[in-house]
Amino acid sequence: MSFALETGQVHKALIEALGGAVKHEVTVPARVVETVRELLAEGSLRRRDARAVHRMLQRLRVDTAT
Repeated sequence: MSFALETGQVHKALIEALGGAVKHEVTVPARVVETVRELLAEGSLRRRDARAVHRMLQRLRVDTAT
């Protein structure tokens, strides 16, 4: 993920981070999920990436307390 951020590939870093959170069953703050949903709504992700992120969001654990 850090390599993707260093090269300016922010969307790739986001997808890798979400994939890691799903894989390791980590709880993610609700604000992060809201931000990702906003990115999906505005269409700033490529179609393939948007589909992958959408699938990950369904399996993501969200911390509603934050």
